[in-house]
Amino acid sequence: MGDLSMLFTMAVEFAVELTAEQVSGALAAVQRRHPLLQAQIEDHPVSRLGFYRPEPVPPIGLVVLRRPAETWQRVAGEEVVKGFDTSVAPLMRAVLIGDGGPSVLLLTLYHSVADGVGTMALVRDMVRALNGEELAPLPFPPAQEDLIGSLLPAPTELEAGPPPADDPRMDIPVAGRPYDGAVPAIATLTLDEVFTRRLAGRSRQEKTTVHSVVSVAAARARSVVGGEEYVRVLTPFDLRPWIGGDGVCVDYHAATRTGSEPFCGDTLWDQARAVRDALAGPRSPAAISAASAAIQKYVPVHADAATATAVMGSFAYDILVSNKGVVSLKGALRPVALWGGIAPSQLEGEDRISVITYDGQLRLTANGYGSSGRLLAEIRDVLHEAVAETP
Repeated sequence: MGDLSMLFTMAVEFAVELTAEQVSGALAAVQRRHPLLQAQIEDHPVSRLGFYRPEPVPPIGLVVLRRPAETWQRVAGEEVVKGFDTSVAPLMRAVLIGDGGPSVLLLTLYHSVADGVGTMALVRDMVRALNGEELAPLPFPPAQEDLIGSLLPAPTELEAGPPPADDPRMDIPVAGRPYDGAVPAIATLTLDEVFTRRLAGRSRQEKTTVHSVVSVAAARARSVVGGEEYVRVLTPFDLRPWIGGDGVCVDYHAATRTGSEPFCGDTLWDQARAVRDALAGPRSPAAISAASAAIQKYVPVHADAATATAVMGSFAYDILVSNKGVVSLKGALRPVALWGGIAPSQLEGEDRISVITYDGQLRLTANGYGSSGRLLAEIRDVLHEAVAETP
């Protein structure tokens, strides 16, 4: 089955048919450009885990499925339960779906070589290659920890362990979910350009962010669907504004949690402002530096899997909301929609929501082993109700 714990799939939708030759050429171009797409992971006795480039480098695998493009959700669910042998490059594969009309390209990557924003850089370069543009090779990206250590302020002395949460409900453990090959349910939601513009404008007017509003809507939807009174939301965030790496396929991200009683009586906009404020602290340079140092201390390079699982397993949450931001792609041949990333659930009962704004439309992808479609329908209703309210 391979390692399922750290992979994800992006769906790139085109209105026209793509050929295997076009896609193979674009994959070869981005593999030459991005060094981590040429790498495998090896565990050496002294240096331990590291990226190594084999010679020769195997090409990125491409499977072509002659079936309607709209079947991509089922195929994506099957992709995210097919692991990687991380000792064999490359740690990426692709599936092209189509039957003579629209096409969907599924890109599955191991998380150690890319995060969501890094995958958007990869998609941008693939579109450039599909439009005949030459791509120059990039240098090997430095380790995230090294960049944080050299560019951000050194952390103060670390505590003996992670500090307790302000609300004890944040630390209620959640059982890990076995990677058993079960295909997750995937659902999508598109909010049209007019509504997306209204949502962004209202968020600015209310002195909050679209991400914070979507996080609150997701927490409310989860409360309705799952029955929880208190919901914990995990927010991954991009570290490139602090350490660089724009346009590079690499994993430069961190994450933090917020928790709330979705129906405590506060308005959605009050809750969204509270989420915005709660996310600001962990995103400060000092907090990023301290979190990086803590991970290196509690999960050192020689740590075994049990140690890593125990430390990271204490970071319990109910729903993940990952926002890739506003994505712009140029070219005569370009996608009409972007979806994902879609990843295996790591915790029992976990839901995952991915958000991308592309061509002026906010697109949400949900996956999990519950009611992904109902969850998105509830999020849609919450957002429409909030925007319709009189300020």
